[in-house]
Amino acid sequence: MAEFNDNHRRRVLSTFRYLDQLLDETEHIMAAARSRSAFPKYVPDATPVQRKVLSDHISRFRDTLLAALPTLDLAPGKPEISMLRALRVQLITAEIALEELTGSAMRGYGPLSAASADTLDGVAAQLRGRLQAIARFLDESPDQDLHARTARLSATTDEVRLLRELERVVTAEGLVELRPALKMVIEHMESRRFEIAVFGRVSAGKSSLLNHLLRYDALPVGVTPITAVPIRVMFGREERVIVNFAEREPMVVPLSGLADVATEQRNPGNRAHVTQVTVELPAPRLASGVTFVDTPGLGSLAVGAEESLAYLPRCDLGLVLVDAASSPGPDELTVVRALYQAGATAAVLLSKADLLSPAERDQVVRHVRGLLASECGVDVPVSPVSVVGVAAALADEWFDTVLQPLCQRQGEMAAVALRRKVGALRDAAIASLRHRMERRPPESAPPAAADAREAAGGLAHAASLLEAAGTRCATLATRLEGAAEQAIAAAATAAAAGRRFRAERQRAADEALGGWVARQAETVAGEIAAALTQLRSGLAGALEGAARVVPGYAAADLPRISGLPVFDPSLLAGRLVLTRSLLGGLGAGGRRRAIAAQMRSQLSPAVRQVSDSYRQRLIAWSRSVIAEQRRSFDAQAEVVRLRLPVSAGAAAAPTGEKLAAVERDLALLAGWEREHETTAQSDTTSAGARADGGAAEP
Repeated sequence: MAEFNDNHRRRVLSTFRYLDQLLDETEHIMAAARSRSAFPKYVPDATPVQRKVLSDHISRFRDTLLAALPTLDLAPGKPEISMLRALRVQLITAEIALEELTGSAMRGYGPLSAASADTLDGVAAQLRGRLQAIARFLDESPDQDLHARTARLSATTDEVRLLRELERVVTAEGLVELRPALKMVIEHMESRRFEIAVFGRVSAGKSSLLNHLLRYDALPVGVTPITAVPIRVMFGREERVIVNFAEREPMVVPLSGLADVATEQRNPGNRAHVTQVTVELPAPRLASGVTFVDTPGLGSLAVGAEESLAYLPRCDLGLVLVDAASSPGPDELTVVRALYQAGATAAVLLSKADLLSPAERDQVVRHVRGLLASECGVDVPVSPVSVVGVAAALADEWFDTVLQPLCQRQGEMAAVALRRKVGALRDAAIASLRHRMERRPPESAPPAAADAREAAGGLAHAASLLEAAGTRCATLATRLEGAAEQAIAAAATAAAAGRRFRAERQRAADEALGGWVARQAETVAGEIAAALTQLRSGLAGALEGAARVVPGYAAADLPRISGLPVFDPSLLAGRLVLTRSLLGGLGAGGRRRAIAAQMRSQLSPAVRQVSDSYRQRLIAWSRSVIAEQRRSFDAQAEVVRLRLPVSAGAAAAPTGEKLAAVERDLALLAGWEREHETTAQSDTTSAGARADGGAAEP
């Protein structure tokens, strides 16, 4: 076993952490190049194979690094920072940045018209709403058991009165991000239809399965990709297609015209701006009032994938199709989770099961159910289906034993689903109101809160010093760019003085030239080193000030400024050869001019090259020092920020009468279940009794 002292261990671990951080940044670059960033930084010019090979190399490097730790008698340690808390801190930082985008704040940069200020305020409000939606999601109950959550939401009672209260709270408190969901739930309540949506990747067989189940060749199939917008299929006395547009009146077309509006081939990119397609069919299996929805395909190849995800809150049961020869991927798992979170339920169908033997089907079903249980925390029903040949009996059997009983109880099932959706909306409103309350500062903020805000501001200012230091050092280094002419003039003056032999004048010129350039280089280097020392002091002061607010935290020393490049004047020695004929018979002024002329012709390029080389070395050194200071500062500042009170940088929250109203609304919504507990238990018992006599709900 290797023997190291504490200094050795800290140094090795610090280097290992730095290497791992660089690899993490490398992975971030690969991910960022493929992200949907509004301001992309990287061109995604790596092929999928290159990305895969790079990821494998990084993984192996980390494996080697981890394997080396026990050999060196070292341990990586455990993470101490909560990811959720770190995310909340990032959201608060984003909210603070948005506060600087208000019309009133921007007037400090120059005159701003009222119309422009209103426009800017509107954009900021939209972005703030998105941030609050993320914060609300983080603040919701951490319960990961979706099955338990669904059971709890099913017990929501008196949903009509609760919806009225929710509408009032959403309006009064300005919870605009919840209004679309509220509108969708109200529309769903009015229709009282049980909606079954089919989700799946492009070419998963969604349209083919629906055609088979409905025994109606209605939906377009056979081309990839196919459905560009969701298609709602419901009962009607005659075949017809109702098409809703964003910019014109609805239009009724025959069933044969469905492909003209609902396929990517005939409506590429939804250039017709179709918002909804409803197909009415005289199909007996629709007569009970159930509605089926054929959604656009999921995945990167699907043009309407966003439309599918947007439809999630509307459906009551989601059928997620997965190719029987594969496993549910991230898209399918996201849909399953989102269905339960929206108050719906899900079932997974393994399409194209005709390609597997019965034994293989059973094996795949067990595998998929286990995967869903581990990834989603819920027992999702999984069934193999097919629409080809004799294996089509699988789809028929599934419809007869599972789906048909649900369709026959569609009224009851719609009511249960509605209770779940209203309960989910109530939970979202509670989380949003609690988020506002948690941001509220105390009526008399204790000194610790004020100190925390000051510390957070000090850390932010210190971070700006890093950027300024880089610019300052580069500016100081440019003073070496004009060194050649000044050095030659000074050297020529020194060499021309007095009566000397030519060799003595040449030696004097060499020494004067090298000495002048060296002194100038040392002066510039000293000023750069002083600027970096000042930077280190500023960063250390900010950390020490912030550390005083965090109990039990002591700021560690930042790296010392060292390694200043040394200028070597010998690089210019021995390059000058004075010509005797040009010096003979000249006075001091003439000799000075003659020596200067010879030095310019012989040494100007060399002086510029040596000075520029040292300038570049100084800039590179200053950048490396700043980067080292930044790494050390950021590592400590991140820990300090995350331990500061979350409210240290929060924006203003409701106060006075507004605060009292928020507290009343929060108490009303949070206490709804307790107020109606008796009714909820009664409804749950009767629903359970009915369910025992029928087919199990997916």
